[in-house]
Amino acid sequence: MNSVAHADRGQGNHRPTSRSLNVGQPDSLVSRIEALERRLAALESKFGPRDDQEAAIVAAIVDSQCPMPFTAKQLLAHAAIAPVLHEALLACDVTNAIEAGLLLRRLTAISVAGLQVERAGAIRAGILWRVVVRG
Repeated sequence: MNSVAHADRGQGNHRPTSRSLNVGQPDSLVSRIEALERRLAALESKFGPRDDQEAAIVAAIVDSQCPMPFTAKQLLAHAAIAPVLHEALLACDVTNAIEAGLLLRRLTAISVAGLQVERAGAIRAGILWRVVVRG
């Protein structure tokens, strides 16, 4: 097998060149940058709040005086007696502990209004979460 044929198979290792970016044409460069920015925004949306309602969950956890640390199931149980938290969870369409846990995981390590969700550990009942103040 010759080395040229072998190199052509490595399509995942394609590196952009001035020719592939059309550097000579400013309009195409701008459109390429815009496309890359859209792709970056889509990739980053997998982490952090997807909208204002999800960001509001972090403040609602603190405002409702949820005992720390808590599991996703305990968070839902607390929402039954804390209207602020209940409304925030409903706004995010969180209806069960799995959805709550996925939301908390997505919010982990992202500062929202100076508050941050952290994984505090794990117990048999599930992952322990807490909200801390970050300045």
